[in-house]
Amino acid sequence: MQAPERGKAWKALEVAFGRSLTRPLAEACRTGWQVSVSEPPAQLPDDAQSTVYFRFTLSGSLEGDVFLVIRHSDAMSLSLRDAPEYADGFGEEHYKALSSAVNRCTGDLQESLLEYGVASVRVEAAGMPELPVENSTGLSVHSEDPSRKASMMLIFDEKVIQSLKAASAKAFSYPAAESAGGNLDLVMDVALNVTLRFGQRRLSLREVLDLTSGSVVELDRQVDEPVELVLDGRVVARGEAVIIDGNYGLRITQVVQSVVS
Repeated sequence: MQAPERGKAWKALEVAFGRSLTRPLAEACRTGWQVSVSEPPAQLPDDAQSTVYFRFTLSGSLEGDVFLVIRHSDAMSLSLRDAPEYADGFGEEHYKALSSAVNRCTGDLQESLLEYGVASVRVEAAGMPELPVENSTGLSVHSEDPSRKASMMLIFDEKVIQSLKAASAKAFSYPAAESAGGNLDLVMDVALNVTLRFGQRRLSLREVLDLTSGSVVELDRQVDEPVELVLDGRVVARGEAVIIDGNYGLRITQVVQSVVS
């Protein structure tokens, strides 16, 4: 089977899942994990008895089911706080702790995908989906300790893939000024404050109070991920950070939503 084309919307969905899983996993585990997109797996797990499946149901213009796949061995490598750290195998406590963490990511995931038309996200336990490996992507779970790592997988159903194709084909660009009506000309010279966002991270009050000169705060973004241009809390473009006469600038590579919509 031919692998589906992985356009901008597909990549955005992958990144959104990775980011939304990072915080709840870091809170639920003894290790501060980061989740990022990795190479698609060569094959899918064929043993449902040693694998956990969660189904994320997306609704809106981007709709369908996305399955999160985690092997028992990888789940145990996460060192979940509410499960025995040293156990002979994956048990009910491991499943409950993992399920709780996964359920807490839906809010961040929905917020990340609003610009792609996702109106709601629901997650539930699921069985092994009968979907091809070509519909999957990998997620790498890693920490500051290179010896500690785990992996997960995402599998997209056909409805999601068709929605992603439509979203990638859609022109994420500003409409012509005429489409907004003649009144738009009256405000074209109004100055707007825009911000470059290299990344973000949630800190507990304790972590904020512990900040001192020399402290390092790790953001939720990889070095090669695009920088966001933010207007009034909304991401309107993405691109590459550049230096212009000693100042930061942005070389825009993608316009993601209309300001005048």
